[in-house]
Amino acid sequence: MHYTVKGTATATGVSESRLRTWERRYGVPAPERTDSGQRRYSDGDIAVVRRMAALILSGVSASNAADAVRMEGTSEAELHEASSRPHPLVELFVQKTLAFDQGWLLRILRDSVYSTGWAPTMERIAFPALEQLSAGWGEASVSAANIAFAAEVIRCEVGAQLAQLNGHGGHQPQVLLGCPEGESHDLGLLALSVMLRQRDLGVLYLGPDVRPEDLVTAVRQAKPSAVCLHVATRAQLAGLNRAARTLVVSRVPAQLSLYAPSLAPKDMPTIPGVQLPAGLAAATERIAGALRSSGNGGNGRNGVGGGSTAKGKGAAGN
Repeated sequence: MHYTVKGTATATGVSESRLRTWERRYGVPAPERTDSGQRRYSDGDIAVVRRMAALILSGVSASNAADAVRMEGTSEAELHEASSRPHPLVELFVQKTLAFDQGWLLRILRDSVYSTGWAPTMERIAFPALEQLSAGWGEASVSAANIAFAAEVIRCEVGAQLAQLNGHGGHQPQVLLGCPEGESHDLGLLALSVMLRQRDLGVLYLGPDVRPEDLVTAVRQAKPSAVCLHVATRAQLAGLNRAARTLVVSRVPAQLSLYAPSLAPKDMPTIPGVQLPAGLAAATERIAGALRSSGNGGNGRNGVGGGSTAKGKGAAGN
């Protein structure tokens, strides 16, 4: 379907003059033109206009809203190229964190989840905002309380989503998720658990700071088909190595994956396990694909007892 500027104004509630202004100033939307020069808006243009209007209504400036909808609509290659540029909503998230404005943080997260999904929201807004706050820790404007506040708001939203997904994947856990002893930062792993449950995979989530012997006990008792260990920083690689090698020595029959999105393969070449891609969606697909190929079993070549070495592509993340 194609719409005239008047039809688009009717469909979106954005006036004809404002549509023309947005196009002239920001290049959003970018309708086709007929031979006579008349604008013709597509269904995609309608969605872009509605999204931009919603962002502006929530308090985002028109220029930042235009940047946001452009990034949300780009291709995979374009997103990779633009990954070094912060999402326009990151700065707003940081500002509202410094003001301890929980309502604003929830609005940003929920609106982004609604329009783009969990993975883009976590990877392009929530995690970068936490990184920016952590980088400013110690400055007059950023305190540890600010960082803890933002992390807790994000955690509660992820927890609410997990509550909605309760029961997905059945009662038998297929994937056990945990952080090795010493690793207290588990938001990245918690977000991965959302993605796995959305794929209807049963998840047993142990959370942060799990001792190696407790990992072995949990795997033996719950009998998952896969185990995924997560670390957020290079400082926790020793703990990851101990946990992975303890699982290997114990010969528990489960596939072993390592989720360390902020690290590269060269950072852990001798740690047993398959290093997952940095992206949440890609990591989820890698785990799901491995389970499919093994028939949801943990006795194949990729099991913990096989001691496969870390591999895959690493990138910045949490």
